[in-house]
Amino acid sequence: MPEKKVIFDATVLSNFIITDATTMIKNLYAHRGIITWEVFDELSSGSTKEPALRDVNLLLTPKCFNLITLSKKEHTFYVTLLDSLGKGEASCIAHARYSRCTVATDDKAARRICERYKISCTGTIGILLSACRGGVLTIDKADQFLQTMVHAGFYSPVRRISDII
Repeated sequence: MPEKKVIFDATVLSNFIITDATTMIKNLYAHRGIITWEVFDELSSGSTKEPALRDVNLLLTPKCFNLITLSKKEHTFYVTLLDSLGKGEASCIAHARYSRCTVATDDKAARRICERYKISCTGTIGILLSACRGGVLTIDKADQFLQTMVHAGFYSPVRRISDII
């Protein structure tokens, strides 16, 4: 059975992009990573303050991540989510609801909505754990990435991946 596709919000992607972990994300999610135009726009507009975010383009190479536009049905659901979520998170959940993919988000409100609609989700910590368990990343490198993310402003519920693996 093929691995499930994963749709990324801007916060999770930016955590990996600003820590120079774009190659690791490409290796872990090649052929099954998804980015909506709403998330792409968020990252692009953030690149004026954080130039590294331009590296989102490295994920959009052939046979890597897929950049998608919401279908009409997804867009209708997306609009209902905008009262409580940003455009990126809402677009990810709207697509995931109808495509059965996993949402990658660290946003608490988005995770609650995923739970309500029985949409699987993961976040930055879950991705680091997956990378270690899949042999894509050493535990020491995961700890380094996490410390860099925290230093850049990511609120992490754990201090080290090595403590939870």
